[in-house]
Amino acid sequence: MDRVSLWFPPSNSSKSKLALCLNQNLPVFAQDVNALGAKSFFCCGYSFFVDHFYKKKKEKRIYEVLRFDKPTKLFFDFDQDIIAADTKQSFEQEFDGFLNGTLGVLASTFDDLNIETIPMVVLDASTTKKLSRHVIIDVLFENMSTVKDFVSFLQLSLVCSSLDAKIYTRNRAFRLIYSEKYGKKNPLIRIGDAADSYNAEAVYQSLIQAVHRPGKALLPVRTFTLPQSKKRRFCEMGSKSTVNTNELPLNLICYIANLGGIIRTASKDDQFIKLVVGQMFCPFKQDFHKNNNAYFTFHFASRRSWWKCADPCCPQIHYDIETNDWIL
Repeated sequence: MDRVSLWFPPSNSSKSKLALCLNQNLPVFAQDVNALGAKSFFCCGYSFFVDHFYKKKKEKRIYEVLRFDKPTKLFFDFDQDIIAADTKQSFEQEFDGFLNGTLGVLASTFDDLNIETIPMVVLDASTTKKLSRHVIIDVLFENMSTVKDFVSFLQLSLVCSSLDAKIYTRNRAFRLIYSEKYGKKNPLIRIGDAADSYNAEAVYQSLIQAVHRPGKALLPVRTFTLPQSKKRRFCEMGSKSTVNTNELPLNLICYIANLGGIIRTASKDDQFIKLVVGQMFCPFKQDFHKNNNAYFTFHFASRRSWWKCADPCCPQIHYDIETNDWIL
């Protein structure tokens, strides 16, 4: 496929438009089509996107679709409602403390990193009602799961109430620099930049899975393994379970946590594990279930599992994951 052109999925296809784009083996982007969060998808090469399409696009409401199995930079999302006069001051203190702590952990984990020279882009889209920032650090991990594990590791020693730890999910749509949400007028920009400015280098640096940048050396791909004891602790914290999860497999708890789900009830016998999960990221809705639960079942004999979605917005209510021995 020509990398210097846009590719849009056929409008008459019955298949998921996102799935069709993902099959093209090109970077995938999303754009808002209404204020309810619905999105359309397209794909193209990074150079064409940055130097032509995105540069010329007047109304920017574009998101980078992050694949779960691709090399991924370390990135964060911070959000805080302004509810008191000192909210901004508290936010800034926690934000600065978390970033400084992150750089310290990076330096102690990877001996070759010089924290004084690690490129980092800080984007701000704050309003009078809400503080909002994205941070992308030029440290490349092998995939989204590894980023998730490293952020989990950070959270065990660093406290930041405004950090959104639910964003490290499959096919996450992450808003780009200079873009705003549909109907909003607060684009993400570098602190100190004008809202109507455009800097191609800043766009490249803020793209989380753009590992090939013109004129730049490739970043080394880093691995990281979260110790099992700490992984269980984090995943139990992440699932916010109100039930005893000691009887559940660790991989299952982490799977639910990675989907942003909250385990509301859990049962286990010789045949099945059954979970009622709230606030889960739904692959059909491409959003979180906020008011309706999802129901997960794992069958020991067949090693198969399935979900049932109760949300009426879902185009499907039942789907099968593959045979998954990894749960045990």
